[in-house]
Amino acid sequence: MFSARGLAQGSILLGGLVTAALFRLTGLSMSCSVMSAALLACCAFSALLSLGYIPQHTAMDRAVCCLENFSLLSLATVIGGLATYPLAAVSHGWLDSELLAGDAILGLDWLTYWNFVQEHPLLYDTLGFSYNSIFFTPTILVIALAASGETEKSYRFIAAFITALLVTDLLLALIPGKSAAEHFLAITAPNLPTPGLMHIPIIERLRAGAFGPVVVEHLSGLIAFPSFHAAASVLFAWAAWSVRWLRLPGLAINALMLASTPIQGGHYFVDTIAGIIVAGLAIILVQRLPATYALHNHDRACRPVKHSATTVWLAGAPAAPSLQIADDR
Repeated sequence: MFSARGLAQGSILLGGLVTAALFRLTGLSMSCSVMSAALLACCAFSALLSLGYIPQHTAMDRAVCCLENFSLLSLATVIGGLATYPLAAVSHGWLDSELLAGDAILGLDWLTYWNFVQEHPLLYDTLGFSYNSIFFTPTILVIALAASGETEKSYRFIAAFITALLVTDLLLALIPGKSAAEHFLAITAPNLPTPGLMHIPIIERLRAGAFGPVVVEHLSGLIAFPSFHAAASVLFAWAAWSVRWLRLPGLAINALMLASTPIQGGHYFVDTIAGIIVAGLAIILVQRLPATYALHNHDRACRPVKHSATTVWLAGAPAAPSLQIADDR
């Protein structure tokens, strides 16, 4: 049976190949420093080494899980970021009028929310920190989940993260948008949300074929709809809930990240809602899969098979006797 671990590994491999093909088709080139190339090579090597590891319910599982998922997370982030450039290059037009209409149908007023936050500087700064927590929260979660023995949740988290990233990348080509910030705010407005504006000239240059090499160290977020920050906030809170000491902090900071998406990212509210839906669907998908195929089979091998008078243990449970008399009274 296909597993969440297999989904993550396969998505990285397929994503890398598709991204390389898209770069070739669009005529884009890429550059990175020797240090970045070496780090990515180490991550790829670690991920490959982990492919043959069969979980055995030992302490080694935690170390391998942490190393493998950190490597997959790093590769997914880079590949996902790179893929947005050729996808943006083949996109057409801007669908801001439709996104703005979606906010209106929901009765959500972006400008009113913006003005409210600007009137409360402490809230604005808190949302700013929460918005940027997307850069360190995944690493904390991978380490915490592995250290606490939640290896199955860790594999599902990485698979859901990669799935959500894949979906948001693809929708960039189909539903390109500028931002609510660009629509409502003057260029001279204080606290102008840079992430909600900097992608616009980049996409326009990509479409015109006037963009130079894509530099790995300076990848910009080009996705407007759905908001990947919104999707990530849901995925992070879901993953953190499995670690007792992370539950409340994880819920708090990711609720703030979700609230920061329209402000710090300049997103329409419908961008945020779509991101939540993407995350929810990714979670449903990985929950329906075994965490890892090998671990699933090992668990099943340790499960007793009951008969009317005896319980026979299958091979794979070293501490269990070969035959155990069952008390049916």
